[in-house]
Amino acid sequence: MASVRESLRMQGRDYSLLAVAAMFVIFGLAVSNSVIPNYHEQQSLEKRKTELQRSVEAAKAENARIADEIEALDDPYYMADWLRTKLGYRDAPVLVDQPRPENRGN
Repeated sequence: MASVRESLRMQGRDYSLLAVAAMFVIFGLAVSNSVIPNYHEQQSLEKRKTELQRSVEAAKAENARIADEIEALDDPYYMADWLRTKLGYRDAPVLVDQPRPENRGN
């Protein structure tokens, strides 16, 4: 039984190194066509995932702020302050009790 190296010898030349080089080329092509693009795609997906997580956290904070503001609208003191500061409302003038015409000096 002949070894692989001996079977690659033809006409006195040793083609075993060429066969190993060809296997390395095939392996390199397989890696560059499947592993490397998948790695870059994985990196871009992880970057996109972190960006989306940040935007979700920002949206949650905004939703919490809006929910607090909605709950505050039920508070009459908050509404009175909001009307004064945002819309420029002023308190009604204080009415001084004046004698009524029917009660004036009889």
